[in-house]
Amino acid sequence: MATVTDPTYVRPIETLGREDLAVAGGKGANLGELVRAGFPVPSGFVVTTDTYEAFVDTPAIREVITRLDSIEGTHTEALTDTAGELRGPLGERAFAADIEEAIDEALEAGDRAEGDTTFAVRSSATVEDLPSASFAGQHDSYLGVREDAVLDRVRDCIVSLFTDRAVAYRARNGISHGEVAMAVVVQEMVDADAAGVLFAADPDSGNRTVAAVDAIFGLGEAVVASEVSPDLARVQKNTEGILEYTVGEKEIAIRPGQGDASDTERIELPTEQCGKQILSGSQLRTLIELGTRIEGLLDTPQDIEWTLTDGGFQVVRSRPITSLFPLPEPMPADGRLHVYLSIGHMQAMFEAMLPLVQDFWTTWMGGILSQFGFGPFWPTPVVTAGSRVYLDLTPALRVEGLRSPLIGGMSAVSEPAAGLREVIERRPEAFEREGLSLSSVPVVAGTVRRFGGLSLAVGPALGAFRESFVPDEAVTANSPAERARAVFAFGDVKSFMAEAYPKAMPLYLAFGIDAWLGRTFPDAPETVNEVGKRLRARSRDPNQSRVR
Repeated sequence: MATVTDPTYVRPIETLGREDLAVAGGKGANLGELVRAGFPVPSGFVVTTDTYEAFVDTPAIREVITRLDSIEGTHTEALTDTAGELRGPLGERAFAADIEEAIDEALEAGDRAEGDTTFAVRSSATVEDLPSASFAGQHDSYLGVREDAVLDRVRDCIVSLFTDRAVAYRARNGISHGEVAMAVVVQEMVDADAAGVLFAADPDSGNRTVAAVDAIFGLGEAVVASEVSPDLARVQKNTEGILEYTVGEKEIAIRPGQGDASDTERIELPTEQCGKQILSGSQLRTLIELGTRIEGLLDTPQDIEWTLTDGGFQVVRSRPITSLFPLPEPMPADGRLHVYLSIGHMQAMFEAMLPLVQDFWTTWMGGILSQFGFGPFWPTPVVTAGSRVYLDLTPALRVEGLRSPLIGGMSAVSEPAAGLREVIERRPEAFEREGLSLSSVPVVAGTVRRFGGLSLAVGPALGAFRESFVPDEAVTANSPAERARAVFAFGDVKSFMAEAYPKAMPLYLAFGIDAWLGRTFPDAPETVNEVGKRLRARSRDPNQSRVR
């Protein structure tokens, strides 16, 4: 499309990029970035957030938005009622003359026969399609829109910023209703032979080396709305090897409407087409290569809506996959599979940790491994991910003499840890030794003999033994800064552990025996619980009576 004369209310997609989030919203900014990088994207324009700001700029509407921001997210009924107060006036409100003129001018630009082109009109809020929040399905979009209906659909997209579901989503995520704005993407409609979604990382397993594809005949609306069972494929990205291709029962296809109405229509597919494979191996690999390039451009695995015509693939939307768990920091440098143990989960602390807590655990656990000579063999012993702290078990699991006792010790405390054996059996090459053995590294052998399993034992004992082992300055510190510094003033880690180990081990063993009893005598839970309680009590106070 040609450049329009007034960029205030309308901007061609090719003039936008990720720096224009506040102007074009998440969807428009991402598409503009793809166009500028040469990716195949249907031509179109963005109705900017300046249009939205002008549209809602009345005292009555602003007052309701402000009132909406004052309602607690748990007050669902109040949120719903107040959002309804907005949708009515917004749905009946007319655009200013200069806004209508700018949109009409953008629609008339380009070489198109009048009346022959339909459009896709999609919401693009400033808080959607971002790494931190996707807002998938929260706002409205329209396909097969006739030129004379585009203005009304733009209005509908703006109104959808205040649907009950969108308002509730923002309230749950602590996003201000007054600070969000809506842009609208308008693109020439692609009458696709096939369409679907490409996930540049497997959303089920979280595996970033595997891409997943959904494919259907016709427009992608049916797969996004889960109206049909699509073809499903999984592909190994680095080799482009097809790991799986399941043909779905695609009973219907959605096509642009053929009448005067601005809409789409559902078409029942013939039986012989329903079970037909949509994408060939060559097409699938081309699509995966396209998605990998987009992932590289946008710096994170993407959830991509695509269409396929005789001219090849086109991208109609790209947004980050927000369901993936963050990668560890720092990342291992060897490029091999690594296994991490959540320190918080081993201590029954499941919530995300505050920054100071993360700093403490990374400093303390890293100090342990360093002081006992593990540094050369454990380059990234402690990492953070998703505001949690993890111990990298991989170096120990690559030593055959350590592997079995380590898994056994952890399984006694946390039964799911037994799944490590399955991981090792499935991926034995990832745990091959690299010249490291107990006999060739005496310092490792000595450490294992003296302090094996200690990192699992000391954690639960830290709170109970704090007064005994934390230096006096940690107890007497007054200012926040002094208290923060005192947290890390444990002194010599070896000495601390040498004193804590004898006191912590009885409790650690009691928990291990308790877990073993539960697995061995599953039909006697009450007796096992009673024995376990007495074991734990005796481990804390040896003077208690014997277990009878």
